Amino acid sequence: YKNQSFYFSNGYGVKMNEQISYSKADYFHETKWIAIAENKNIFGVQFHPEKSREQGIILLNNFVSISSKYLKC
Repeated sequence: YKNQSFYFSNGYGVKMNEQISYSKADYFHETKWIAIAENKNIFGVQFHPEKSREQGIILLNNFVSISSKYLKC
C-alpha cells in the first residue's frame, strides 16, 4: 500500500518503534505513528479502510482472504 491514501480521523495513535517487528506501515504527523500492524494471524489498522475508497475495499478483501486460510470451513 505504499504511496496510497487512506482515511484517518484519529485523536490518538501508537508511536513507531523500530525495534518492534510487527509494524508494517507508518504515517507521519509530528512523529511516526503505526498505520498497519501484523503479528502472526492478527492484523490491525489505525485508519478507516471502510471509508478509504477503492484501496480500502481492496485492503478489507485482503483481510478476508488471509483470514479464511485460518478458518476451517
